[in-house]
This record gives sequence, structure tokens and C-alpha cells, in this order.
Amino acid sequence: AAAGETDPGAEREALLDLLRKFVGCRTDSAAQSGDDFYVLTLDNIYKMIAIYTRLRCDIPVILEGESGVGKTKLIEFLTDVASIPLFQLDVHGGITEYDVVAFLEAGLAELAAQGDTCRRRGDRLCALTADSLRRDDYTW
Repeated sequence: AAAGETDPGAEREALLDLLRKFVGCRTDSAAQSGDDFYVLTLDNIYKMIAIYTRLRCDIPVILEGESGVGKTKLIEFLTDVASIPLFQLDVHGGITEYDVVAFLEAGLAELAAQGDTCRRRGDRLCALTADSLRRDDYTW
């Protein structure tokens, strides 16, 4: 970078180190780095820290926003860096209540089968995503 300019690579690495430290991951080069193409901003770091804190406190998190603003990518990045198991359900017009229940049961069964070998020091922390789920579409 020229004099007075910030090196984008160094800035990204500093933000990534901040997130790694918060979630308790190693900060060396062997640590998870997430998607190299994900645009990492301080605003995204704040969001990930808030989400991670809620997950650690067993408080559900619901991210709402327009399609394509990056909700799923943010969660994918966070779970990769923090080594949190991620279970994703593609929600569409033909999905039923039973599909959602089966998805949740399968995810819980997988976590139970992992036992103390969960990727994050035996924690039961996990993330579930349901893309395209709208509250007014489902009234189970």
C-alpha cells in the first residue's frame, strides 16, 4: 500500500483476529479463516459478536432482512471461524411442518451422536438456518 493507505489484507486479518479472540479460537495461521471472499467489515464483526454471545447464552437468534443482504453468508462465516456445527434447511413453498420437525430432530440426533467430540471443545453450540422462512407464511 502507498504511504497513508491502509493495506486491505492487514485490515481484514486484524478484524478476523478480533473475531477469533472473541470466540476463543487460535489466532495463528492454522486457525479457521472463513470464506476468503467474504467482505469482512467492522459492522459484520459487531453482528457476529452479538450473535455468538446470544448463542452462548442459549438465546435464540432470528436474522431478518431483504433477500440477498448477506444473512446466510454472515452465519456461515461465523460458524466456520468459530467451528460451530451449522445445519441449514432450504425453506420453500412445499415445505411442511413435518419437514421442519424432521430437520430439527436430525440436527439434534447428529449433535447427540457427536457427544463430546463436538468440534468446539465439547460444547453443544450449533446454528440452524432456515432460508426464505417468512412468519406470515407459516402459522404452525
